[in-house]
Amino acid sequence: MPYGTEYIGQKSRRGSRRKRLSGEVSSATNLFLPRKVMACTNLDKNESQAGAFKSDIAPEMYIELNDYGSYYSRRVLEVNIEVFKMAFSTPSDESQQFLDIGCGTGDFTREHILPTCEPCRRIVAVDSSEIMLKYAREKYAHEKIVYEHLDIDNDVSGFLKKHGAFQRVYSFRTLQWSQDLSGALRNIAELLVPGGECLLLFFARAFLMESFKQMSRLEPWSKYADVLLRGVPKSHEIIDQKGQHAYLSSVLSSAGLIPCTAEVLVNPYMIWIQGMMQIANPVFSLLSESERPSFQEALSTHLP
Repeated sequence: MPYGTEYIGQKSRRGSRRKRLSGEVSSATNLFLPRKVMACTNLDKNESQAGAFKSDIAPEMYIELNDYGSYYSRRVLEVNIEVFKMAFSTPSDESQQFLDIGCGTGDFTREHILPTCEPCRRIVAVDSSEIMLKYAREKYAHEKIVYEHLDIDNDVSGFLKKHGAFQRVYSFRTLQWSQDLSGALRNIAELLVPGGECLLLFFARAFLMESFKQMSRLEPWSKYADVLLRGVPKSHEIIDQKGQHAYLSSVLSSAGLIPCTAEVLVNPYMIWIQGMMQIANPVFSLLSESERPSFQEALSTHLP
């Protein structure tokens, strides 16, 4: 059975407000664990080179491969959106704009996030993949959604100047790919208005991440070691509950975000493996057509 970790959470603020952390994480290595963070700001205030992972798999294939686990995966996201929209301290209205980080093909943004945000002025949905954004603009356009390019690991000052600050930031299963989680969270804090809130869901540990580590030591795939290991977040090495919460608390604090809710979720089920081996594979776009089948076979063999 595979294992992993995912965080999901609620609001945080910049400043000295007291932190409230809740949730649980199992230390068993055969479990899939997520993190949840909801936070808000204080009212006072080259593919093989380094960089965040982005999926340049064909969007149509992305949707098809993700379909197997879509019911479970999307139900988790939908339930969390429904639950946490009740916890936002500021009700949405027509003057507010929200940000969705890691929108991918745009389907979840339009079909699930937007309905829970209304009334609102608009959602600016961003992704680091131009291929995904092109597909989103063509297939999931909406008068209240603007699809824009943004890598949350990079400087956001130009983006902030262009679009202004946001009352809310959403991000679902994207931040695990950040090469500097603290920096990405600082950027999120910068993009929020004073008193703004964010709802973030991202993996901390997962079976696939462990297989990346194993593949990085094998021939002929060790030539992709740097790329594979960039797909393994620091949190993957943390197994115990206390350590996971300490790490999460530390990166939120370094970003100036104060968590109102921070949880570590456990999923013991092995789902959508075949699809994820392509969707969440940082070297897939680097492999030749002849290499892909043997890489997929080796990756399957080395799943925990």
